[in-house]
Parts: sequence; C-alpha cells; structure tokens
Amino acid sequence: MKKILPALLILLSVVYWYVFARFVPPPPLAISRETTYFTDLKEVDGRYSLVSSINELYHLPPEENALIEYLKMSGTGIVSTDSAEVAEFCSLAGIDPEQLASPTLVLQLPSSDAEEFVLNLSEGQHTVFRHPWHEEQFPKIAAIIEANADTFALLASMAGKKGFYWPRLQKYPVWNTPVNRDFRPHHSLRLLLARGMLRLRSGELRHAWEDLASAGKAARPLLQSDMITFCLFGVVGMKDTAEAMKMFLHQQQIDEEFLRQMLVDLDEIIFTRGLERAMENETRFFQLSMYLEREDSLWSLSGLDGTSEKSDFERYVDKNVLCRKVNQFADEFKKIYSIEDVGERIKGLGKWENELDQQKTGKSSYQYLIDAILLRYLTPADQKCTAISEVISDTLMSISGPRYSGVLTEMLAVAERFRLLKVAVLMRLHKLKAGDYPASLDALEVADKQILIDSFSGRQFNFRSEGKNIMIYSIGPNQRDELGATGEDAASGDITIMVAKF
Repeated sequence: MKKILPALLILLSVVYWYVFARFVPPPPLAISRETTYFTDLKEVDGRYSLVSSINELYHLPPEENALIEYLKMSGTGIVSTDSAEVAEFCSLAGIDPEQLASPTLVLQLPSSDAEEFVLNLSEGQHTVFRHPWHEEQFPKIAAIIEANADTFALLASMAGKKGFYWPRLQKYPVWNTPVNRDFRPHHSLRLLLARGMLRLRSGELRHAWEDLASAGKAARPLLQSDMITFCLFGVVGMKDTAEAMKMFLHQQQIDEEFLRQMLVDLDEIIFTRGLERAMENETRFFQLSMYLEREDSLWSLSGLDGTSEKSDFERYVDKNVLCRKVNQFADEFKKIYSIEDVGERIKGLGKWENELDQQKTGKSSYQYLIDAILLRYLTPADQKCTAISEVISDTLMSISGPRYSGVLTEMLAVAERFRLLKVAVLMRLHKLKAGDYPASLDALEVADKQILIDSFSGRQFNFRSEGKNIMIYSIGPNQRDELGATGEDAASGDITIMVAKF
C-alpha cells in the first residue's frame, strides 16, 4: 500500500491539474449579431476596435448633419487629439478640420479674467435659464452672451438640421458610465436659454421665443445621436427649455398669430422616439467596448479584482459569453421601449429593474469573488472561461440596468412637459377667440384629441381651475395622482403646468 500511495497521489495531482486547475484558453471571438453586434469587426494594434466598425454603419450628408454646427462650437475637446483620428473624424463627418481648431463658443470672459466661467455652478446661476433676469443681476453671464452671438446663429442652424451623426473616435475612461459622461457643449444651449430669458425680461417677446424654440429644436437632433452623452444633454436641454417656456406663458402680450407660431414650434420640439434607440445602441457600444477594448478595467468595474494583475482570470475571458449577454440585455431593453402604451412601458421597466435587482440581491462583491475562485479551482478546465464570464457579465448587467431605465423615465417626463405646454397654448388661444378660458379640456378646439391625453394614465390630463390660475397636470411616471404636487425627480410626483388667467 505504501508503494501504491505515492504513485496514486501523483496520478491524482496530474488529473486534478489537467481537469480542474489548468485553464484552457477561451475560443476566439465569433463575429456575429449575437456576440459583437457587428459582422465586420476591425482590429487595431492587436486589439478589437469598435470605432471603425460602427462608423461604417452610419453616415449623413454634411448638409443635413447637425454635428457639424455642434463641432464648430465645441472645438477639439470632445475628440481625440491624435491627428490620424481627427482626420478620420473630419472625413466621416464631412467637416473641414480647420473648423475644429477655433471653437466658436466663448466660455472665457472677454476680459483679463483667466478663469473659465461655468454656467451651472450655483442655484442662482440656474435662474438665468429658467426665469427672466436683467444684465445687472448677472453681468458676467451677460458678457458671455454678448460674446457668443455667432454661437447662437450656429445653434439656430443646427435646429434646422434633420440628423446628428457622431463618429465614435472619442476616448473615455471605463469608469465614466453612460449616465455620468458629460462635456462642455451643454453650456451653449443653456446660454441660449439664458439669452431668451434676458430678452423676455426686456419685453422682446418674439426674440425671446425664438431663442427658447431654437434651444428646443437644437436639442432634439441630439436625440438622434448614438452617443448617450449627447442624448442626455438633449434631455437636460429640453427640460431646461420647458422650464423657461413655462415662464414665457405668463406673459400677457402674446397675440393669436404668435400663439399659433408657438404651436408649430412645439410640434417640432415634442419628441416621442429617438433617445430609446440611441440608448440601445449606446448600451451595446459602451458595454462591448469594455469587453473588447478595455478588458483591463473590466475586473475593477465588476468588483472581481481580488486576484493578481495579469492572472488567469484576466487573461482568459470568454468574450463570446460577455458579448452575448450584452446583446441579450440590449434586446430586452429594446423590447420594453417598443411598447406603445407608456403606462405599460413604465411597468415593463419596473419589472425589468426588479429582475436585475434579484440577480444581485444577497451577494456582495466579496461573495462574487468567492464564486469566481471556486469556479477557478472546482470547475473542469473546458468550462472555466464560460462559467466565470457568466458571473462577470451578470454582475455588470445588474449594475447597468437601472441607469438606462432611469434615463428613459426622465425622457418620458420631459416629453410630457412639452405636451402640457402645448395644451396651455391652446388655452390661451381659446381665451382670445371665445373671450374666456375653457371650463374643461373638452371645450378646446383641437383636431387631434390625443394631445389632451395623459401618456401615463391613458386618460385626459387633469384640469383644475383655481382662482386666477388653471392647473393642468399629468400623473407622471409613478402613475399616482398627487393632485398636482410635483416631486423631487422625474420618477416622483405629478408634472404640472399653471396657466395664468389674464
């Protein structure tokens, strides 16, 4: 027995090594719709690159591309400084490289002050694009507005474009998740809104409306972008525009012709689709880029970085599993936002979030790490890569889901604000024609009664006449009637518009 035991131990050790401990390299990445979402995936410097692949999927003629005007305002700060990439960027966008060299947007004061002025640093500065103001209140902002007349002309030009194409040449850290990424150009729309409110204070009503409407129209093409940063910027800009327009409706000197122009402009601004499609594509792009381009950061983001650098865990990942999970995630997301009934769509998002929460409930990052270690040592070699990749991808998908659904909820709330603004304009028109405000929404003369329907309830907007004001409101994404009380965020409270009786 003593002679057999050493030989048996050696044999068992060899079997253990080859069956359980030894890592089998994962299969090569399958270029297909199920995995990468591309049928032709490029390689750059030995790594997969989504940039060249995705740029081939989209292109707009330069004359219809709102991105060109956008780049004239933002300069090179939002693209890579690598000359080859800038050249490819300009070629794909149909833009002269010199237009990137001298940005039009002037964020520095036209004085000796060397500090860049940021418009959204304080609540007081938020006032300039939500309420009427005068130059003496914010002289620095007034100076910036005066220095950016050309920028506003570019914004007006962008508002008339049909499309927005963003060649994906930008480098961003993997930690900057889609919901958090932000860049300078949002200042340009907020400055335009600020000029509109400045003009409103001075009584230049038509010029003020032109600024507010241009901001809304310029934000809308951004929803056609496949870059979530700009989609979010579009949502923020649209929301700010809605807040400014609410103040505008409290002006008494608006004639019938002007109100009809407002209706036309609001029809162009209101959006029902766009952000969802862009978010779906961004889901695939952002998540896939982590797996294919930024694998070194994948482990830190998933919380599974307890092993040493360049370990088997990091080197041997089955990217087919990870990419398949991303596309399943995006497909589910697409299926939910394709639901026509907004109330059902909200319920679908809630159910989806709950399912994602259940995936990670009761497990900490430490427990996920333990699972990975057990897989490393107690799973047959030919199954290790797939099994570990399943754990990682499920973890990351459970983190990403609520962020995307939260942005969708915000988008739906913003769209409802603009629909309520249109109803408010219809009320003002009714007063001019009939001599009094309507006693109910049924009294409004509209060809399409659907504009009076609350997207979140499926019933008519709530209507209450209160002294010198009429309140109309939507029950909002939480689908509970709060009697017109607004919440702290898009997901809570009602969406309310007050119409002053003159």
